[in-house]
Amino acid sequence: DFRRNPGKTLYVEYPDALAKRALAKEELKEWEGAVEDYSRAISLWRPPPSTPDKPLRGNAPPSREMNPLVLNFRGNALSQLGRYREALADYREATDIFLTYGELREASLSKANGALAMYGDQRFDEAETTMKAVIRKDPGVTDMHVALAAIYWNQGDVGRAE
Repeated sequence: DFRRNPGKTLYVEYPDALAKRALAKEELKEWEGAVEDYSRAISLWRPPPSTPDKPLRGNAPPSREMNPLVLNFRGNALSQLGRYREALADYREATDIFLTYGELREASLSKANGALAMYGDQRFDEAETTMKAVIRKDPGVTDMHVALAAIYWNQGDVGRAE
């Protein structure tokens, strides 16, 4: 039973169920509860400490792989709580996983989320540099264009804001 033995996953569906419950909590704006459920799902997807890490690249994928979307989701919930540094770590890990699997659009979106977390963490120069890098690699990430325009507008640089 999951409640009596929380360190042991009896069914591989538990991480997915926890992630779905976290999404439902997000809809209710229960950010702390969402972070808790995402964190539990993530901990179940990670290999136990005594197990050597399996490389992301290779012929045989691990039986339970980390879902990078869940890292993004947890990052979003953490951002809602103002915990931008923790969110940034999740966005960076998700970006790395997406890049490993050649999912370039998803990697760009994760990196864009990271740039917004940097901005929320008052790391303005780093955020702006990252936003520009995202746009260079993937000009279709509209959020970065909007974010840069807002930054330029706030700086009084109306010409660049347009």
